[in-house]
Amino acid sequence: LEGDFSDIEILSVELYGAIEEQADIFQMPEQAEFFGQRVKAETFTCYCGSDKEQQQAGRILAEKYEEITGVALRACSEVNREIPCGCIRFEAKTDIGPDGYDLEIAEKNAVIKASNFRGFVCGVECFIKLTSQEGVQTCKISDRPAHPFRGVHLYIPAVHQMEFARRLIK
Repeated sequence: LEGDFSDIEILSVELYGAIEEQADIFQMPEQAEFFGQRVKAETFTCYCGSDKEQQQAGRILAEKYEEITGVALRACSEVNREIPCGCIRFEAKTDIGPDGYDLEIAEKNAVIKASNFRGFVCGVECFIKLTSQEGVQTCKISDRPAHPFRGVHLYIPAVHQMEFARRLIK
């Protein structure tokens, strides 16, 4: 990429699909139910998953969670059907479809279900967006991609279109 973009300043961005007065999630999931309460950040102490992909998604979650809350999540070997209190559990669910996820955050535990690694990562990203220093928003969310891929289209204009781009951005 070549060009001088030093004089372009983006003052605001509108996220179409985000709903005001709800959790700051973009793109808004196909089904989302928010319960209006926050679980204290210290409630969650560990994550568990039964395979390599789930454990890798758990490590991503732990890193971002600690960054936001200051609370370190440890890896847990508990993979029983009963979810221990304070655990964020990753579960494989084949009927979700590629890149989709189900997320449930309750008062004492949380579950992220997906059929593949990208689905787990999308669930982790959603979990992180619901997290603040005060805690984590309780909810039940189901999301599937509308298209065979998830992504963002970013338009970068050619040099001769910079004036138009400046007007468009402002």
